[in-house]
Amino acid sequence: MASRRILIRRDTAANWTSANPTLASGELGGETDTGKLKLGNGSTAWNSLAYLGGVTSVNGSTGIVTGLAALASPTFTGTVTTNNLTVGGNLTVSGTTTSVNTETVTVDDNIIVLNNNATGAPSENAGIEIERGSSTNVVLRWNETTDKWEITNDGTNYSPIATDASVATSTTLTLDNLSDVTITSAASGDFVKWNGSAWVNDPIDLATDTVGNYVATITAGTGVTSTGATTGEGIAHTLSIGQAVGTASEVTFAGLKTTSVIEPLTISATAATGTVAVDAANGTTYYTTNASANWVVNLRWNSGTTLDSKLSTGEMTTASFMARQGGTAYYPTSVQVNGTTSGVTTRWQGSTGAPTSGNANSTDMYTFTVVKTGSATFDVFAAQTRFA
Repeated sequence: MASRRILIRRDTAANWTSANPTLASGELGGETDTGKLKLGNGSTAWNSLAYLGGVTSVNGSTGIVTGLAALASPTFTGTVTTNNLTVGGNLTVSGTTTSVNTETVTVDDNIIVLNNNATGAPSENAGIEIERGSSTNVVLRWNETTDKWEITNDGTNYSPIATDASVATSTTLTLDNLSDVTITSAASGDFVKWNGSAWVNDPIDLATDTVGNYVATITAGTGVTSTGATTGEGIAHTLSIGQAVGTASEVTFAGLKTTSVIEPLTISATAATGTVAVDAANGTTYYTTNASANWVVNLRWNSGTTLDSKLSTGEMTTASFMARQGGTAYYPTSVQVNGTTSGVTTRWQGSTGAPTSGNANSTDMYTFTVVKTGSATFDVFAAQTRFA
């Protein structure tokens, strides 16, 4: 019997859509570029007909099929190969082994349950094992026999992980628990030292138990008073020179011999004018901006102490003031002590008396030696020196 070939109407999807014919009842039409079929009913135009099998599209590159009704309980046998798989509902895998060959696994759940099929009294350990290739695997596990969390770094020997409860019931570690420590009649201040065979307690002896210098004997020098024991350990010793010595203290010497003295001074980018406070406590005050008018000198110890309270009758102090001068030279018109000229006698160096001008384009230095002659009574010896 000779074979027969059945041909159906066919064209590209675009041409079918453009022509939009009405297929006869039972007549097939195929899209040559998509491979999809439609079956005519004699009354519905092409564009309104559904594809056979409910298929709405077949992607030739990805193989994704749409338009098919979902199966209620699909069953897969053999090997299922796909590019990507998204499961919208619950996924249950029943078997003895589930292998996930992937580089990254993410789980949204907060708790991972191991030994989920256990019932009755627990008997199986559970944990996480890390594959380490050619090195021994390591494990973090719960030991059902000891009811403790354990870890192993060699895959064989497990060590329990300390918890608050286990630490609370553990034996307190003391030096006596160590095999090479011998404590005998321990006393306050003892320390532990190695005697060549064991660690032993011993009081500190500066002469034998320390390295470096220590004070063996304290000897007071000339003019220095020494009180307390001069040798021994833990002694209280005091050295004194009869008066306070410090950055804010005043020291009285019957005589003083020195090779050099460094004195502090106050430097201010200020122009001399008005009333200029010259503090004897500072030694020298230096205004580095050209004077702008004549000024009044007010001599004092400092801003909080007067010379009358600082000096006793028969004592004196010296203070200096340096003022820069511009093209117009100015000068001090009067000298005060503690803000007043009352009780103050100023005696200027030379025969001409108080200066009546300064020195233009120079620096004028004024030196004041204040002698207290009585209560709130002073003689001030003043001098003016020009520095070009």
